[in-house]
Amino acid sequence: MRAFLTSLVLAASVAPAVALDCPDGTRTVLHPLIEGGGACVPVGARIAWVEAAAVNAWLLGAPSVTWNIYLDQFRAAYPGAFSEADRAGAVDIGRLPEADFEAIAAAAPDLFVSGDFWPEENARLDRIAPVVVIDYEGQAPGWREIHTVVAAILGKEAAADEQLAAFDARLADLRARLGPDPGSFAIARMMDSGGQIQVFTEMNFGAQQMLAAGFAMHEGVLSPDEAAALNRPYWYALSTERLGDLAADWLVVLPGWDAAVEEALKASPLWQSLPPVAAGRLIAPAGEGQHWIRDNVAFAHLVLDEIYDRILGLAPPPVPNPFGGWLAGN
Repeated sequence: MRAFLTSLVLAASVAPAVALDCPDGTRTVLHPLIEGGGACVPVGARIAWVEAAAVNAWLLGAPSVTWNIYLDQFRAAYPGAFSEADRAGAVDIGRLPEADFEAIAAAAPDLFVSGDFWPEENARLDRIAPVVVIDYEGQAPGWREIHTVVAAILGKEAAADEQLAAFDARLADLRARLGPDPGSFAIARMMDSGGQIQVFTEMNFGAQQMLAAGFAMHEGVLSPDEAAALNRPYWYALSTERLGDLAADWLVVLPGWDAAVEEALKASPLWQSLPPVAAGRLIAPAGEGQHWIRDNVAFAHLVLDEIYDRILGLAPPPVPNPFGGWLAGN
């Protein structure tokens, strides 16, 4: 059975259209974000989610048999999401490609779900159990699409639809309160070396929520294509001499890597004269600020929480965060 399931998963990864003949005890899962369009997923499978989709699986009520750095980041933002027993019951693998493959094998999963970032590592995983690969790089899916493919793998499409609908209802309330033109924004973070700012483009997860809420990306921020020519489409480095490029109506300042560098810049006249700083129009995300970078529906709600609070002055928000009960630790 192990060899048969592996051959089916691999066949799905190369076939352009999928008409799988899945064996008894498995479900046929068809989704455009699965490499090849589909896979056979064992019913009741012990799944090891080895990348960020582990959080989506958790949100849909399906814990991973392995633990990774993305679950740690989620726990930092939502301390009550996991108990110590949840954490202790999963094998910690860190993050691919540096993961401990002996530890991964010890978890004895029935199936892996991975991303297409790591073809060599996925081949190693396949020697342990079949691998379903999500096509991130080939299709650049949005966070909603990622949630739907995870739901399809788990057979929890209805739950995912409910979660996304709840987010949309909350977003609609926020948009109505903000009005038709809430202003422009920029998102930045102090880098660990003096003299540079990390500026995020509209491909940043938090930026996508700001845009969905009706804000406009400030004209001084580069487009993803322009940023890609310098570094990558998600962000680029900006000299502090060009802080004027961040003269948006609202400035989101993510926690930096070096507190001393950050404090020195914030004390400088150049920073203090920046219009959103001088006007007190700053959003300082809570904790590590990963909810403005990592993409899942619970993190999207945290971004809305901070818009309600920092821009509208509404805390707690009039439409509650459905995951808000996890904000307090266990």
